[in-house]
Amino acid sequence: MTVEINHRNKTERLNTFAAAYREPNAGDPNWYVEIPGIEGCFSSGKTLEEAQENIKEALISLSLKRPLTLAEIMRMDNMEYMYQKGYQGFQFIIGTAVVQSEAYI
Repeated sequence: MTVEINHRNKTERLNTFAAAYREPNAGDPNWYVEIPGIEGCFSSGKTLEEAQENIKEALISLSLKRPLTLAEIMRMDNMEYMYQKGYQGFQFIIGTAVVQSEAYI
């Protein structure tokens, strides 16, 4: 689902994303999370809930530094892409965030 709000050369979007979470293990008690297909979009948290909030903040922050490309937007919730990139065994949780993206016509 995408809702667009246009601003000059950028488009603000409410996008659905799928984040890949790696559960804590005996050697590391943190949850690690990333959004496959968006380079540099990763975070962690001591709890699953904290990791969920942190990845949403990371996505929003990244999109404010540099607008997401159309290709990145298209990959944000593409499960087939994630499995092709080796994310089998990860837990996926769907979320939404308002992000800046490149305007396209």
